[in-house]
Amino acid sequence: MKLLGISGLDGSVSFKKAQWPGLDEREYRISQGHDSAAALIIDGVCVAAAAEERFSRKKHTGDFPSGAIQYCLSEAGLEIGDVDEIAHGFDYAPYRKVFSVDPITAELYRNVFSPESLAGHVRQRFPAFPPEHIHSVQHHLAHAASAFCTSGWDDCLVVVIDGMGEAHSASIYHAKDNKLQKLHHISANDSIGILYSLVTLHLGFDFNSDEYKIMGLAP
Repeated sequence: MKLLGISGLDGSVSFKKAQWPGLDEREYRISQGHDSAAALIIDGVCVAAAAEERFSRKKHTGDFPSGAIQYCLSEAGLEIGDVDEIAHGFDYAPYRKVFSVDPITAELYRNVFSPESLAGHVRQRFPAFPPEHIHSVQHHLAHAASAFCTSGWDDCLVVVIDGMGEAHSASIYHAKDNKLQKLHHISANDSIGILYSLVTLHLGFDFNSDEYKIMGLAP
């Protein structure tokens, strides 16, 4: 099995700039899908991985990771047609109705978050790749799986805490027998990660970028 995992939300920042021009440049980072990347897994082993910014030279870019994908394929001596499945680390489809409350959020869903948008980006770069083999995976589930599958344990608790996934800021799973069962989650409205990022922004640093600098200042 050859699985290509990708991250990032192409158009997330540009959509915000088009809708709300004139904001402080740092405010445009209050969005999702930065730091796009690709990883190639063959029979359960990661054989190549790279961040898109290494190829586009755009720091923290969320653009579709074309360069990272080509790097991974080249490292493995493969073509895109050799890949069995593509998995993307966001799944907003269950929240489609939430985004239909007004025209702007509906357009955001359609152009940035929807599975159709993802399929369009894949089709544009790799027109022969079958769309039925493109999968959207819940963000926290992707985090949890990457931790569990590389842990060496077969029965454990997995805790995911970040700024936010699609709608949650923390999720707890019971991992056993190669399965992940969600036990609890915390809403993104109560995100301690977003709070920390807002403090970072307030202190003059970049949201979704410079949080580590604030941690470095803490001692």
